[in-house]
Amino acid sequence: MSHNIKSLKKQRGIVKYVFYILILVLILSYFGFNIKSFMNSDSVQNNLSYVWDWIINIWKHYLKPIYDFISSWLGPYISDTLDGLKNHNYDLTKNISKDLIPKIK
Repeated sequence: MSHNIKSLKKQRGIVKYVFYILILVLILSYFGFNIKSFMNSDSVQNNLSYVWDWIINIWKHYLKPIYDFISSWLGPYISDTLDGLKNHNYDLTKNISKDLIPKIK
């Protein structure tokens, strides 16, 4: 039951943000602001291009090596677990080290 409430709250949050964006667009339209011409202007395109190049540079030089290391280290475990779930094998203890499984008496 709590899972349904959480998903309903999340959906209401998304609907709320879509509603806010729609209201913002209507207000901008009322005051004569043209979003399309603004986004197609040279200065906005140059600024967006600059920011995108900056994001790509950070990804390539800083974040991608960390992602590659973590995925190479955890990749086989995640892949085995997802394959087990896909084949309806819900006993995932074979993919976990025996030291990590709690011993229940």
